[in-house]
Amino acid sequence: MLIDESAIPILKRENYYNLINGYKDIFLDVDSPVEKYKDGVTFWDVYNLFCLDRDIRFLFFKRILDIESTLKSVISYRASEEYIGDQEFYLKAKTYSSDPGKSKNVQKTIEVLSSLYGSNAETIRHYRENHGGVPFFVLVRNVTLGSLSYFYSLLESPKLKSRIAHDFRSMNYEQTGDNRRFGIKQVEQDLRVLTEFRNICAHGERFYCHVSKNINYAPAEPASVLYLIGVLSRYSEAEAFSDFIKEFASLLVSSIENNMIQPEQFFEFLSALGFILGPDLPNMETGQVE
Repeated sequence: MLIDESAIPILKRENYYNLINGYKDIFLDVDSPVEKYKDGVTFWDVYNLFCLDRDIRFLFFKRILDIESTLKSVISYRASEEYIGDQEFYLKAKTYSSDPGKSKNVQKTIEVLSSLYGSNAETIRHYRENHGGVPFFVLVRNVTLGSLSYFYSLLESPKLKSRIAHDFRSMNYEQTGDNRRFGIKQVEQDLRVLTEFRNICAHGERFYCHVSKNINYAPAEPASVLYLIGVLSRYSEAEAFSDFIKEFASLLVSSIENNMIQPEQFFEFLSALGFILGPDLPNMETGQVE
């Protein structure tokens, strides 16, 4: 791979390992017995892929954060409704699964929520000191998506979990007209996948080819970025999701138009995202995945 002096400022700003080792794969000659770049590959080819991945990662991160707010609102509302009169139900073991195999996760979840309860976060401290306790709808603002995922999956009441899943299903139907049913297992899996991809985004890790291992519910398919798009569609408002898809499609189109990525690598990039070349490609005019 050719690297000239003009790359030095970039390498001073970006970690060499994250940049080169993280994004070299689709530029390697797969027929070579040793690691070798394809003829003509330059540093700028790898850097442009790095930049494209970063732009896409930022776009997905924003959409996940917006959804995270909705998830917190629905789950905290229904849980508080279920345990009305017991403001701090989330700190009590009886709220969670009695399955011995889940006891460690239950204990960890209670410890995390207890720590937040005793924190100096302004709103939490205000409720603790002036209202004699902290309602879950207040505490949940400071709960991570990962902890929220555990909270939902560990709830003891199947009725409560079903009610929450029904709320999400109803919201999805109202927004999209999609009447496909998804229940507790689907919501649990979606929360895990969202958490994993959110952490990838937050830590600036390579995004485009990440595949989640958190798939154990039908349909069993690789949880690539394409799968993540399906998850995002279930918890997004129709207009917001349409705008998101259009912006995503625009990034893909501009990467070709501006020669950020060559056609051969572009199709490998799409494949790594999870698209099957042909019918699953985003329609660049409508912004919809066909």
